[in-house]
Amino acid sequence: LFRSSSLNSRDTKVGFDFSMSLDNSEPKGALQLAEESINKAKEDLEGARQNLENIYRNYLLKAKAWRNLKDNAKSIAESSGERLAIESQRYSSGKSMLRDIADYRNQFAANETDYFTKMIELAKLEVQIASLNDELLMKVKKEIK
Repeated sequence: LFRSSSLNSRDTKVGFDFSMSLDNSEPKGALQLAEESINKAKEDLEGARQNLENIYRNYLLKAKAWRNLKDNAKSIAESSGERLAIESQRYSSGKSMLRDIADYRNQFAANETDYFTKMIELAKLEVQIASLNDELLMKVKKEIK
């Protein structure tokens, strides 16, 4: 009798695998990635622009508030100067005491110091605004080139 026997075998491959897209999807994918990158950059730029606008607007609001404070301090200093002049005349005519004159002078000096302090703070803020303007102009000039 003739018997058949089966052998255990294992399939093996030798060589390399090569694939190529027939519909050119890789350039489309690269284009889509580039477009997404451009959109992301535009969003970032818009966010930065809005942030700078907010900073600039805040500086302008602060400057307006400091101008009002300075103007009020100037008015108060002028009023205390007028009160000092009136009290000095009263002292000259013997209707006031030296202590009152000293108090009015101290108040006038304090009010005038407050006014000058507010002028300095406003000037500092205006320098910051000018610096921000210069910075924005330099960035615009760079983007135009």
